[in-house]
Order: sequence, then structure tokens, then C-alpha cells
Amino acid sequence: DRVFAAVTEIARRNPGKTLLLTSHATAICMFACRVLGLSPAACRSLRLPPNASLSSFDYDEGEFHMCQYGEDAYLGELRFLPPPTA
Repeated sequence: DRVFAAVTEIARRNPGKTLLLTSHATAICMFACRVLGLSPAACRSLRLPPNASLSSFDYDEGEFHMCQYGEDAYLGELRFLPPPTA
């Protein structure tokens, strides 16, 4: 709720601008769940965004829309690939 309120306020104060915000993976995941109308528990099934990845959201008429989530292909071989699970 805190992250969503803060990002909403930043978006409201900067209409029509492109903004760059940085945060930790869990906060980004929780924000994405809220935008998608999912419960906080859904963050467990939605993968956490990788380090240095890009997630983007549009803000229009008081609503957020997710454009991309956890995009890290631009990192090439620097991408962090977690070890396979057994």
C-alpha cells in the first residue's frame, strides 16, 4: 500500500512525463500485483523481477497499466540466471 500510494502521488505530480523509479524486487512485484488486481499473496506465483531488469507502467486518468515486467534481455550475458530447481 505504501509503495502504491507513493508511486501514484509521484505520477499525479508529473503528468505527461516519463519517470524513472528504482526499487527492490519485492516492492516491484507487489506494485505489479496491485496494478493487475491480484492479491499480495499472488506475488509468490508471479516471479520476482531479476536484478537490473526493467518494468514499465503507464499512468492515465488515475490508473496504471503494466507495459512490461522484469525485462532483462538487454543485459545479454550479464543477465542473472538462477540455478535450476531440482
